[in-house]
Amino acid sequence: MSRYLDPRSDVVFKKIFGDHPHLLKSFLNAVLPLDAEHQIDTLEHLPVEQIPQIPAFKRTIADVKCKDATGRVFIVEMQIDWTDSFKQRLLFGTSQAIVKQLEKGKEYQLLQPVYGLGIVSDICDKMTPEWYHHYKLVKSGAYSTSIIEHLQLIFIELPKFPIQSPD
Repeated sequence: MSRYLDPRSDVVFKKIFGDHPHLLKSFLNAVLPLDAEHQIDTLEHLPVEQIPQIPAFKRTIADVKCKDATGRVFIVEMQIDWTDSFKQRLLFGTSQAIVKQLEKGKEYQLLQPVYGLGIVSDICDKMTPEWYHHYKLVKSGAYSTSIIEHLQLIFIELPKFPIQSPD
């Protein structure tokens, strides 16, 4: 039996990142595709349950949900076993976070980016040795340029993560 708590467990994961915002900020800045000038300065934890305005619609619960001073929203999910539905579940929760930003009559330019981060303790893409998978909406065709950066999903496969020991 291990002497240590497993951070892959939902309870331990939420305790680490929920009670220690400086760890969450450091972690998100390290793994998200944010350039130096767009690093996260401060974080505010948000309620993890997203309840739709129409009760018959599906609700979501995130492991960790927070936003920074600029209004960007970050949803972080820890998943032990990969399932085909996990990618869709993270997309659904991240999309709900975008929808919940605007009330009736508000302008669309007020929308802030939402990042969904899925940390997976399993192999989800057996075709590549890559451990970091970044998805965003891009224009398809000869000139695949980014057109919408407000919804991004990042998956990290822990079994493929290169462990580096300090020298």
